[in-house]
Amino acid sequence: MKELHQHIASLQAHVKYQRVLNIVLSVLVVMLCVAAMKPYGVITCDGWNVLDKNGAARITAFTRDDGGACMWWYDLNGRVRMDATTRVNGYAGLQIYDKAGKQRVATFTREDGGAGVAWNDANELVRITAGSNADGLVMLPTIDLEAVPANNLPAKQ
Repeated sequence: MKELHQHIASLQAHVKYQRVLNIVLSVLVVMLCVAAMKPYGVITCDGWNVLDKNGAARITAFTRDDGGACMWWYDLNGRVRMDATTRVNGYAGLQIYDKAGKQRVATFTREDGGAGVAWNDANELVRITAGSNADGLVMLPTIDLEAVPANNLPAKQ
């Protein structure tokens, strides 16, 4: 019986030694991995998504083939609620959409240096625009009930 107790004690000491050795080796491996990592100041990619806990995209950013860039923000139903866009021709814009996915506010700069904002009704018809042209002309027109769709914003006058 005494031999059995000695054998068990020897095995326990050996197990203890192996546990300590495993911990030490694990710490060394982690330290080597961390030391080998290089911090990144800039991450370069063509696009990225921020996903919610269900895997649905909530924010998407990407570049267009022509060199422009876009960023879209989605609601819980997967509808774009806001988007920001730049284009190589100098256009930049920020659009805000209601819960039905209809554009309600659009801000923009044009390639000629003009800039503006448009407010739309629930049918995406432009009701009020405000803007300035590159030549300094400032506009604040309102549009009556026979309005035009938002994609037909008034051009530079």
